Amino acid sequence: MAAIENNAHFVWSPRHTNHIKEDHGLPIYCVSFNFHSEACKTVFASCGSNWATIYKCLPGGAVEVLQAYVDEDAQEEFYACKWSVDTATGDPLLLIAGKKGLLKILNCTTQKLEWAAEGHGDAINDISIHPTQPSLVLTASRDSSLRLWNTRTKVCVLIMNGDGGHRNEVLSIDFHPGDGNQFVSAGMDNTVKIWNMEGALEHIESSFHYSADSGNVFATKFLACPRFSSHKVHNNYVDCVRFIGDLILSKSVDERIRLWRPDVSLDEPIDVKGHIHLVQEMELEDCANMWWLRFALDRQCRTLACGTTSGTVLVWDPHTLCRRPKAKLKRGPGSKIQIRQTAVSEADSRAASRGTAPCCLISCRLAASRDKFCNVPAAAEQNLADRRGLYRQSALEEGHKRADAIAAARHAHGLGVAREVVQRADRPGAHPAVPGAQQRQQPWDGRAVASRLPPPALRSF
Repeated sequence: MAAIENNAHFVWSPRHTNHIKEDHGLPIYCVSFNFHSEACKTVFASCGSNWATIYKCLPGGAVEVLQAYVDEDAQEEFYACKWSVDTATGDPLLLIAGKKGLLKILNCTTQKLEWAAEGHGDAINDISIHPTQPSLVLTASRDSSLRLWNTRTKVCVLIMNGDGGHRNEVLSIDFHPGDGNQFVSAGMDNTVKIWNMEGALEHIESSFHYSADSGNVFATKFLACPRFSSHKVHNNYVDCVRFIGDLILSKSVDERIRLWRPDVSLDEPIDVKGHIHLVQEMELEDCANMWWLRFALDRQCRTLACGTTSGTVLVWDPHTLCRRPKAKLKRGPGSKIQIRQTAVSEADSRAASRGTAPCCLISCRLAASRDKFCNVPAAAEQNLADRRGLYRQSALEEGHKRADAIAAARHAHGLGVAREVVQRADRPGAHPAVPGAQQRQQPWDGRAVASRLPPPALRSF
């Protein structure tokens, strides 16, 4: 973990503050901060093996373990985790998914498994939460499809698959920060697709009124064609994609993060040409032919961070057109741990990163508890109980208004960045050409490492 200090002139002063090793000893694929409550903005979760662990960042770089979830299936491997909130109670929800293709929703206040959503035919690679309706959740799967779930009524609302869908594993998805009807997806078919749900708004709204007690089965709707699709951005697997305003950031295995604008024709309901306007390229290091190395963008679009295979975290300021990173964070000499994913907190830009080797993580030994949750030791039980009450009270008060405020702020910041970057990119010679087709090399799948490792020695929780 590292801290990045920003002053009024946005001068960065990064420093390494802490590192954590988890007991399961297997790769950690995802880390995610909780942005749904002011009281929980320094709380983050990580997932790897069949574990999901919840931490809190403390002053001075210390980290406190709050909870840990161990799945009853020892063969499960979690690839993605995201935070949401129960809009009825304000309870924080942790969503995890992975190898078994199940989306599992954990209530961190009651410490119960709320729902295990079953529907995908293979592993789930990514999760995205609707910017203003946290009950709507997107999942991207190895089965080439995307699904929209309503976690309040526990139904699958939409399936994105068909003639215009992905032809291979879907690796990354992201909702538009200001328009929750749009989202972007990318995958192993080298394409980036923008989907629009405006035609299904009535169906989505009906999902909030569905009740299982009615005895009827909710009719899931299919979307076969995206609004926009392009294979011209990258020539290989696209393993990470994010909106920044109306522009898109995407990454492949060619050591480049590209910022670009889709040339969507207003005259055509579906853009089949896939033309793009390349605004900027950011150069990576030590990432060639290595996929599942994902970048992170904070909610204010002020910090972009991406890990490398050599254990370095590269940090950019998206408000500039700099190709090279403004900062490089490294734990220390001799540390060459592949960093799979990063996360940037909202307030103090504290970057937490996780790698594929267990030696880059601090060991967290926890006391046993029921419901497959492992809490802090007994001496901290009262502190944890107080924190749960704070979770419930503050999340209930902040949940709805904060979701709207975050979406508006991120959208405003993103659009500001988009206007500034496009203006600068209009200068002569400012448009780097998208390279032509190159001889394709099969990228190395880091997840195969976990399958070859022996299963972790699990404790009885």
